[in-house]
Amino acid sequence: MKTSLFILLLLFTVSFTSGQQNMVDSLKHGLETSRNDTLRLVLLTLLSNRYLDKKYDSVVFFAEQQLLLAQKLNYKIDEAYALDIMGERMMHLHNTRILETILKGIKIVEDTRSEKNILPKKYLDMIIYWDTVFLPKDR
Repeated sequence: MKTSLFILLLLFTVSFTSGQQNMVDSLKHGLETSRNDTLRLVLLTLLSNRYLDKKYDSVVFFAEQQLLLAQKLNYKIDEAYALDIMGERMMHLHNTRILETILKGIKIVEDTRSEKNILPKKYLDMIIYWDTVFLPKDR
């Protein structure tokens, strides 16, 4: 637990002036070194968000990992989010699984039981903090 928090704090100390690749590298390093699955889910979410409008294949790659980890942790809303991100970016890649992927996500969020096991608030706050403070607005 202490190691996970240290890694997360290390990620948040990335300088505003450092290049965008350094942020991505820091996120990837945290992903490689963390043993905390929930923290890894947060890092995968941040990585897929980082590439949203730039590298669609990278978004799908990280979102697929995000989906697998969300399924392992049984975080249904995060599963749906990963499916949504994947489906949207598959459209740009002309992937034939677009509709299937998006419909799976919709099915999950329509089930009210999906809200019973969600990403803990402290991890959700980390995503929101990172998105609003560290990631550029032009992504």
